[in-house]
Amino acid sequence: MFTQDQETLISALSKNQKDYHDNKVAFATFGHFYNGNVAITLAHTYVISGKPALNADAMAGIVLGYRDNSNTKVCGYIRIIELNDNVCTLGTKRRDELDFDIPEHTWSFTIADAKARGLLNNRAWKTMPKNMLHKRCLTALLRAFYSDIIGQTYSPDELAEMNDKMSDAEKDRIIFQSVEGERVPSNPPQSMPPAPVPAPAPRKLRVPPFFVSVTANPKDIDVSKLDEDKQVALAKEIDPLLLETVYADNTPAHLETAIERLRCEPFYSTCLAAKGITNANALEDIKEYIAVGDPNDWALYDLIMQYHASKM
Repeated sequence: MFTQDQETLISALSKNQKDYHDNKVAFATFGHFYNGNVAITLAHTYVISGKPALNADAMAGIVLGYRDNSNTKVCGYIRIIELNDNVCTLGTKRRDELDFDIPEHTWSFTIADAKARGLLNNRAWKTMPKNMLHKRCLTALLRAFYSDIIGQTYSPDELAEMNDKMSDAEKDRIIFQSVEGERVPSNPPQSMPPAPVPAPAPRKLRVPPFFVSVTANPKDIDVSKLDEDKQVALAKEIDPLLLETVYADNTPAHLETAIERLRCEPFYSTCLAAKGITNANALEDIKEYIAVGDPNDWALYDLIMQYHASKM
C-alpha cells in the first residue's frame, strides 16, 4: 500500500509509535486527495480515537478543487448566505447544475442546534460562536451534497464533541486546534515555557478597489440599483480580482455576495495582495479563502505579504 519513500517520510514526521500508526491511517484514507504527497496530507488530516478526520477548511478545499474522470470540476460554488453569532446558512450548486433554473442547495446551523446537542458548554462555542457555526454548517453541507467526494468524513472537533470518553480539556484542545487550522497531535504536548511573542509588523494599508464600470468602490455600490448591463460590466471587472470565484448562479446574487465581502478590509487587501502569486498550492489556498473564508480574517494576507517579502 505504501512505497518505501512514503513509509520513511511518515516515520520521520511521526513523534512516536501511536503517531506513526495514526499518520499511516490518515495517509491511506486521504492521501489520494493530495496526489500522494505525504507532508501535505499529514498537514491537513487528523486521527481522533482511531478515526481519520479533516478540518472544515480542508474538506472545502478538496471539494472545490476536485475534478471528475473527465477533468471537470464537480463543485460550482459554495457561498455564505448568512453568518452571525446566531446562525450560519450556506448555499452551493454542483457544476452540472449551474445551467439549470433550479434552487441552490442550502444548509443552516443555528445556535439553537448547538444548544440542543449540548455544545454550548465547550469553551470554543463560548468564545467564537460565529466561527463554530460556520465550521459546523460547512461540514454538514459538504457531507450532504458532496458525499461522492468526501463520503461521511467528519472534522476533528465533531469527533471530539461526540466522544463521551474524552475529557473536557482534551475536547477544548482538539476543537480549538481544528477550527484554527492547526494539526492536532496524537498526544498533548509537554509544557514548555512560553516563547517571547514578537510584535507584529504594521500592515500596509491598501486602498479599496475602485470599479470603473460603476465609478465606485464596494462601500458605495448598491447592486439592486444597477441595470443589467452595469451588473454584467461590474461582474467582468470584479471576477479577475476574485480569481473567477462564483458565489451564485445568477449575476445579481453573485455580485451581492462579492460586494459584501469586498467591503471588508482584510478580504479586499488579501485579494489585491494575491496579484502576482503563481504557486499552484498558494493559489488553491487563496481561492479557498475567497470562496468560503472569513472575510474579516487577516491570516492569509499576512502569509502572502511574508511570501512577497521573501522574494524581494
